[in-house]
Amino acid sequence: MNSLNKLSAKKFVRNKTYKLQFNKILTACVKAHFKLVESEKKLEGLEEEILRNKLLKYIKNNQGTYGIAKYVFDAESAEIDETTDKTVGYCDIKITIPCSSNFSTKEQNKFIIECKRLDGFATKNKAYIENGMNRFISEKYVCRLDVCGMIGFIEKSNKVYKTDKIAEIVNDINDKLINVYKKNETEKLQTSTNIDEYNNSYTSTHIREKCQLPLHISHLFLDMNT
Repeated sequence: MNSLNKLSAKKFVRNKTYKLQFNKILTACVKAHFKLVESEKKLEGLEEEILRNKLLKYIKNNQGTYGIAKYVFDAESAEIDETTDKTVGYCDIKITIPCSSNFSTKEQNKFIIECKRLDGFATKNKAYIENGMNRFISEKYVCRLDVCGMIGFIEKSNKVYKTDKIAEIVNDINDKLINVYKKNETEKLQTSTNIDEYNNSYTSTHIREKCQLPLHISHLFLDMNT
C-alpha cells in the first residue's frame, strides 16, 4: 500500500469545506487588492510589511461583505513547533476560523499566507522560493496542514517584459524551481481556476519529508500598480 494511504484520515485529510474556506480567503484577498489599488495611488516602493498591512486593512474593513465575518486575521503571528514548543518563525498572515461553539471539541481551522515583493528580477524571484515557498515545503510552517498560500506583490521596475509581466515572473520562478532548486516538474506553478474571473492565480503541489500528504500552495500575484 502506498504510504500516502496509511496516514490517519482524521489527523491529516481536510474536507471540502476546509478548502472552500481557504478559497473564500483567497477571493477576499483579491477583492481587497482591487479596493486598495483603486483607493491608494502611492504604493510604489512601499515595504512588504506595509503592503501586507494595507491589504489586511481592506480585508478587515469588508469582512462582512466578503462573507468571512468570523474569520480572524493576524499579521506577524508566531509559528510554534508542536514538538519543541519553540517559536520557529513569524508568518506574514495567519487566518483562524473559530469553532462554532465555545464547547466544541473540534480543532480550529488555521491557514497561513506568506507575502513577498516581486519585480521580475532573479533576486526577488529566488527569495519568493527560498524565503517563501520553502518555509512550507521544508515544514518550518504548517507541517500538519495540506494547504497554504503565497502572495506576490508585483512592483514597478525597469525590467523589459516581452509579453505579460506576471506570466514571465511565473515562468522564471518555475525555471528556478526545476533548474536551481532541483524540484520535480510536477512541483511547478500551474494556472488555477479557484478564484472566479482572476487570471493571476496559480497552484503548486509538493512532497514533504515528515508529513506524507502532498502540500498544495495557492499563489496570488497582485499587481500593486494597476
